Amino acid sequence: MKRHLIQLILPAVLLARADAGLALETPRPGLTVKHVAELLFASTPERPADLSRQSLAGLDLAGLDFKGARLASADLFGADLTGAKLAAADLTDARLDRSILTMAKFDGARLDRATILSPTVFTSLEVERYEAPRFRNAHMAGAVLAGAFDWADFRGADLSGATFGPRADDRDATQNARRASFVGANFQGARLRDVRFTGLAMKYAKLQGADLARADLRGADLTLANFAGADISGADFTGANLDETNFTGAKGLETAKGIAAVAEDGARD
Repeated sequence: MKRHLIQLILPAVLLARADAGLALETPRPGLTVKHVAELLFASTPERPADLSRQSLAGLDLAGLDFKGARLASADLFGADLTGAKLAAADLTDARLDRSILTMAKFDGARLDRATILSPTVFTSLEVERYEAPRFRNAHMAGAVLAGAFDWADFRGADLSGATFGPRADDRDATQNARRASFVGANFQGARLRDVRFTGLAMKYAKLQGADLARADLRGADLTLANFAGADISGADFTGANLDETNFTGAKGLETAKGIAAVAEDGARD
Protein backbone atom coordinates (compact mmCIF):
# COMPACT_ATOMS: atom_id res chain seq x y z
CA MET A 1 0.00 0.00 0.00
CA LYS A 2 2.79 2.40 0.95
CA ARG A 3 4.71 1.61 -2.23
CA HIS A 4 1.57 2.13 -4.31
CA LEU A 5 1.01 5.52 -2.67
CA ILE A 6 4.58 6.58 -3.43
CA GLN A 7 4.12 5.63 -7.09
CA LEU A 8 0.97 7.75 -7.26
CA ILE A 9 2.37 10.88 -5.67
CA LEU A 10 5.92 10.84 -7.10
CA PRO A 11 5.06 12.43 -10.48
CA ALA A 12 3.08 15.15 -8.71
CA VAL A 13 5.99 15.90 -6.39
CA LEU A 14 8.41 16.11 -9.30
CA LEU A 15 6.08 18.35 -11.27
CA ALA A 16 5.52 20.64 -8.31
CA ARG A 17 9.26 21.03 -7.95
CA ALA A 18 9.60 21.76 -11.67
CA ASP A 19 6.77 24.31 -11.57
CA ALA A 20 8.49 26.10 -8.74
CA GLY A 21 11.74 26.15 -10.67
CA LEU A 22 13.52 24.16 -7.97
CA ALA A 23 16.10 21.46 -8.52
CA LEU A 24 15.53 18.18 -6.72
CA GLU A 25 17.85 18.07 -3.76
CA THR A 26 18.41 14.31 -3.82
CA PRO A 27 17.78 11.56 -6.36
CA ARG A 28 14.32 10.01 -6.12
CA PRO A 29 14.28 6.20 -6.11
CA GLY A 30 11.94 4.12 -8.22
CA LEU A 31 11.45 6.40 -11.22
CA THR A 32 9.69 4.48 -13.98
CA VAL A 33 8.91 5.19 -17.63
CA LYS A 34 5.35 6.00 -16.56
CA HIS A 35 6.55 8.59 -14.03
CA VAL A 36 8.82 10.25 -16.57
CA ALA A 37 6.20 10.24 -19.32
CA GLU A 38 3.57 11.78 -17.03
CA LEU A 39 5.96 14.47 -15.89
CA LEU A 40 6.98 15.35 -19.44
CA PHE A 41 3.39 15.34 -20.66
CA ALA A 42 2.39 17.84 -17.97
CA SER A 43 5.39 20.09 -18.59
CA THR A 44 5.81 22.88 -21.13
CA PRO A 45 8.89 24.54 -22.66
CA GLU A 46 8.19 27.47 -20.34
CA ARG A 47 7.89 25.16 -17.31
CA PRO A 48 10.27 22.30 -18.12
CA ALA A 49 10.37 19.11 -16.11
CA ASP A 50 13.20 18.93 -13.60
CA LEU A 51 14.95 15.57 -13.62
CA SER A 52 18.33 16.86 -12.56
CA ARG A 53 20.51 14.23 -10.85
CA GLN A 54 17.85 11.58 -11.35
CA SER A 55 18.58 8.01 -12.47
CA LEU A 56 16.86 7.15 -15.75
CA ALA A 57 19.30 4.32 -16.40
CA GLY A 58 17.97 1.57 -18.64
CA LEU A 59 14.55 3.17 -19.15
CA ASP A 60 12.73 2.96 -22.49
CA LEU A 61 12.29 6.65 -23.29
CA ALA A 62 11.96 6.18 -27.05
CA GLY A 63 9.98 8.84 -28.87
CA LEU A 64 9.44 11.08 -25.84
CA ASP A 65 9.45 14.86 -26.21
CA PHE A 66 11.46 16.22 -23.28
CA LYS A 67 10.34 19.82 -23.96
CA GLY A 68 13.63 21.30 -22.82
CA ALA A 69 13.73 19.29 -19.58
CA ARG A 70 16.40 19.82 -16.95
CA LEU A 71 18.58 16.73 -16.86
CA ALA A 72 21.80 18.11 -15.43
CA SER A 73 23.93 15.32 -13.91
CA ALA A 74 21.19 12.79 -14.76
CA ASP A 75 22.16 9.14 -15.28
CA LEU A 76 20.88 7.88 -18.64
CA PHE A 77 23.19 4.87 -18.82
CA GLY A 78 21.68 2.32 -21.24
CA ALA A 79 18.50 4.36 -21.72
CA ASP A 80 16.64 3.95 -25.02
CA LEU A 81 16.38 7.42 -26.56
CA THR A 82 15.39 6.28 -30.04
CA GLY A 83 13.67 9.19 -31.76
CA ALA A 84 13.58 11.18 -28.52
CA LYS A 85 13.37 14.97 -28.78
CA LEU A 86 15.90 16.52 -26.43
CA ALA A 87 16.17 19.90 -28.15
CA ALA A 88 17.15 22.67 -25.70
CA ALA A 89 17.34 20.18 -22.81
CA ASP A 90 19.94 20.77 -20.10
CA LEU A 91 22.14 17.66 -19.97
CA THR A 92 25.16 19.32 -18.37
CA ASP A 93 27.39 16.67 -16.75
CA ALA A 94 24.87 13.96 -17.72
CA ARG A 95 25.89 10.36 -18.37
CA LEU A 96 24.59 8.86 -21.62
CA ASP A 97 26.97 5.91 -21.84
CA ARG A 98 25.63 2.82 -23.63
CA SER A 99 22.42 4.69 -24.47
CA ILE A 100 20.51 4.13 -27.72
CA LEU A 101 20.63 7.35 -29.77
CA THR A 102 19.06 6.23 -33.04
CA MET A 103 17.43 9.33 -34.63
CA ALA A 104 17.63 11.23 -31.31
CA LYS A 105 17.63 15.04 -31.63
CA PHE A 106 19.72 17.20 -29.28
CA ASP A 107 19.47 20.48 -31.22
CA GLY A 108 20.44 23.41 -29.00
CA ALA A 109 20.80 21.15 -25.95
CA ARG A 110 23.39 21.76 -23.25
CA LEU A 111 25.75 18.79 -23.01
CA ASP A 112 28.77 20.47 -21.46
CA ARG A 113 31.05 17.84 -19.85
CA ALA A 114 28.51 15.11 -20.63
CA THR A 115 29.80 11.63 -21.47
CA ILE A 116 28.44 9.66 -24.43
CA LEU A 117 30.43 6.45 -24.51
CA SER A 118 29.75 3.43 -26.71
CA PRO A 119 26.19 4.42 -27.67
CA THR A 120 24.07 2.37 -30.06
CA VAL A 121 23.30 4.44 -33.15
CA PHE A 122 22.38 2.10 -35.98
CA THR A 123 19.76 -0.64 -35.87
CA SER A 124 21.75 -3.03 -38.06
CA LEU A 125 25.20 -3.56 -39.53
CA GLU A 126 23.92 -1.77 -42.61
CA VAL A 127 24.55 1.90 -41.81
CA GLU A 128 21.56 4.10 -42.60
CA ARG A 129 22.50 7.78 -42.48
CA TYR A 130 19.04 8.92 -41.40
CA GLU A 131 19.45 6.97 -38.14
CA ALA A 132 22.39 9.10 -36.97
CA PRO A 133 21.68 11.45 -34.02
CA ARG A 134 21.54 15.23 -34.42
CA PHE A 135 23.38 17.76 -32.25
CA ARG A 136 22.89 20.97 -34.25
CA ASN A 137 23.94 24.10 -32.32
CA ALA A 138 24.34 22.03 -29.15
CA HIS A 139 26.63 23.24 -26.35
CA MET A 140 29.10 20.40 -25.76
CA ALA A 141 32.22 22.05 -24.31
CA GLY A 142 34.38 19.50 -22.53
CA ALA A 143 32.12 16.58 -23.51
CA VAL A 144 33.61 13.10 -23.99
CA LEU A 145 32.41 10.99 -26.93
CA ALA A 146 33.59 7.48 -27.77
CA GLY A 147 32.03 4.94 -30.11
CA ALA A 148 30.39 5.15 -33.53
CA PHE A 149 29.04 8.58 -34.47
CA ASP A 150 29.20 8.07 -38.23
CA TRP A 151 27.09 10.59 -40.17
CA ALA A 152 26.03 12.39 -36.98
CA ASP A 153 25.09 16.06 -37.41
CA PHE A 154 27.09 18.51 -35.26
CA ARG A 155 26.55 21.61 -37.40
CA GLY A 156 27.11 24.80 -35.42
CA ALA A 157 27.78 22.90 -32.18
CA ASP A 158 30.26 24.18 -29.60
CA LEU A 159 32.62 21.28 -28.85
CA SER A 160 35.50 23.35 -27.46
CA GLY A 161 37.87 21.16 -25.47
CA ALA A 162 35.84 18.01 -26.12
CA THR A 163 37.51 14.60 -26.20
CA PHE A 164 36.69 12.20 -29.03
CA GLY A 165 37.74 8.69 -28.08
CA PRO A 166 38.94 7.31 -24.72
CA ARG A 167 40.45 9.80 -22.29
CA ALA A 168 44.03 8.99 -21.46
CA ASP A 169 43.46 9.73 -17.76
CA ASP A 170 40.42 7.49 -17.27
CA ARG A 171 40.59 3.74 -16.69
CA ASP A 172 36.86 3.08 -16.79
CA ALA A 173 36.20 -0.01 -18.91
CA THR A 174 33.09 1.46 -20.52
CA GLN A 175 34.92 4.56 -21.59
CA ASN A 176 37.83 2.67 -23.08
CA ALA A 177 35.66 0.02 -24.75
CA ARG A 178 35.73 1.65 -28.17
CA ARG A 179 37.51 4.39 -30.02
CA ALA A 180 35.41 6.98 -31.78
CA SER A 181 34.40 6.96 -35.43
CA PHE A 182 33.04 10.03 -37.22
CA VAL A 183 32.89 8.85 -40.81
CA GLY A 184 30.80 11.36 -42.78
CA ALA A 185 29.99 13.38 -39.65
CA ASN A 186 28.92 16.97 -40.31
CA PHE A 187 30.85 19.59 -38.30
CA GLN A 188 30.18 22.55 -40.58
CA GLY A 189 30.49 25.80 -38.65
CA ALA A 190 31.20 23.94 -35.41
CA ARG A 191 33.53 25.25 -32.71
CA LEU A 192 36.23 22.61 -32.27
CA ARG A 193 39.04 24.50 -30.59
CA ASP A 194 41.52 22.33 -28.69
CA VAL A 195 39.60 19.10 -29.42
CA ARG A 196 41.39 15.77 -29.74
CA PHE A 197 40.64 13.70 -32.84
CA THR A 198 43.82 11.61 -32.48
CA GLY A 199 43.81 8.49 -34.69
CA LEU A 200 40.08 8.62 -35.40
CA ALA A 201 38.19 7.56 -38.53
CA MET A 202 36.90 10.78 -40.13
CA LYS A 203 36.67 9.86 -43.79
CA TYR A 204 34.23 12.11 -45.68
CA ALA A 205 33.82 14.38 -42.61
CA LYS A 206 32.44 17.83 -43.39
CA LEU A 207 34.29 20.58 -41.53
CA GLN A 208 33.67 23.59 -43.76
CA GLY A 209 33.92 26.84 -41.84
CA ALA A 210 34.65 25.05 -38.56
CA ASP A 211 36.97 26.52 -35.91
CA LEU A 212 39.71 23.91 -35.39
CA ALA A 213 42.37 26.14 -33.84
CA ARG A 214 44.92 23.99 -31.98
CA ALA A 215 42.93 20.81 -32.67
CA ASP A 216 44.84 17.53 -32.43
CA LEU A 217 44.24 15.41 -35.55
CA ARG A 218 47.42 13.33 -35.43
CA GLY A 219 47.05 9.99 -37.18
CA ALA A 220 43.39 10.60 -38.09
CA ASP A 221 41.96 9.22 -41.32
CA LEU A 222 40.85 12.39 -43.10
CA THR A 223 40.47 10.87 -46.56
CA LEU A 224 38.16 13.10 -48.64
CA ALA A 225 37.38 15.24 -45.58
CA ASN A 226 36.46 18.85 -46.33
CA PHE A 227 38.14 21.70 -44.42
CA ALA A 228 37.20 24.44 -46.89
CA GLY A 229 37.18 27.81 -45.15
CA ALA A 230 37.95 26.24 -41.76
CA ASP A 231 40.33 27.82 -39.24
CA ILE A 232 43.11 25.28 -38.64
CA SER A 233 45.57 27.66 -36.95
CA GLY A 234 47.98 25.65 -34.82
CA ALA A 235 46.19 22.36 -35.55
CA ASP A 236 48.34 19.22 -35.69
CA PHE A 237 47.86 16.87 -38.66
CA THR A 238 51.07 14.89 -38.12
CA GLY A 239 50.69 11.36 -39.52
CA ALA A 240 47.10 11.95 -40.65
CA ASN A 241 45.83 10.45 -43.90
CA LEU A 242 45.19 13.52 -46.07
CA ASP A 243 44.38 11.70 -49.30
CA GLU A 244 42.18 14.09 -51.34
CA THR A 245 41.47 16.20 -48.27
CA ASN A 246 40.13 19.64 -49.21
CA PHE A 247 41.81 22.67 -47.60
CA THR A 248 40.53 25.26 -50.08
CA GLY A 249 40.39 28.66 -48.39
CA ALA A 250 41.39 27.23 -45.01
CA LYS A 251 42.83 29.76 -42.56
CA GLY A 252 46.06 29.18 -40.64
CA LEU A 253 47.66 26.75 -43.09
CA GLU A 254 51.05 28.31 -42.36
CA THR A 255 50.83 27.48 -38.64
CA ALA A 256 49.24 24.03 -38.91
CA LYS A 257 51.58 21.08 -38.35
CA GLY A 258 51.96 18.05 -40.60
CA ILE A 259 50.63 19.59 -43.81
CA ALA A 260 53.71 21.43 -45.07
CA ALA A 261 53.14 20.34 -48.67
CA VAL A 262 49.60 21.64 -48.62
CA ALA A 263 50.72 24.94 -47.14
CA GLU A 264 53.33 25.34 -49.86
CA ASP A 265 50.78 24.71 -52.59
CA GLY A 266 48.29 27.08 -50.92
CA ALA A 267 45.34 24.69 -51.08
CA ARG A 268 44.39 21.24 -52.27
CA ASP A 269 41.43 20.96 -54.61
